[in-house]
Amino acid sequence: MNSTLRRTRNSFLAYGLFSAAFYCALLPLWEGFDEFYHYGYVQRVSTTWSIPVVWQTPISRELWNSLDSAPVSHFLQPYFQRPTTKFEDYFGLPAEQRIARRQALDTIPSALQREPSSRDNYEAKQSPLSYLVLAPFDALLATASVSARV
Repeated sequence: MNSTLRRTRNSFLAYGLFSAAFYCALLPLWEGFDEFYHYGYVQRVSTTWSIPVVWQTPISRELWNSLDSAPVSHFLQPYFQRPTTKFEDYFGLPAEQRIARRQALDTIPSALQREPSSRDNYEAKQSPLSYLVLAPFDALLATASVSARV
């Protein structure tokens, strides 16, 4: 492989890694339209080392309980069918309340990663390859808070 092609390839790889890190660092937890469910898929693979089954694999209680503390997009609120806080409302809260919610989020027991919630993970229909790549990283961070892992 010539040096120009190698530099181009490395530049694209560096750009992709930088963009992914930047995206993860700047967006609030569960900001993406279905990031909650995508991460639920990764978590399921990392905790059970099995592929989720459509309409049979639930989101963990850890993730489901995170909705009590973390804000979600107003687009997602109707799909959760449970009380949640919109981003606009969350960022309008006094700093003390946001800090308390963050502390509650960061202290959700890690044992709940393995306990099922009442909510199915509709992303179970996705191809498993990318989730299999991410699962070992999630397993290594299993004792960290959900916000740190995501």
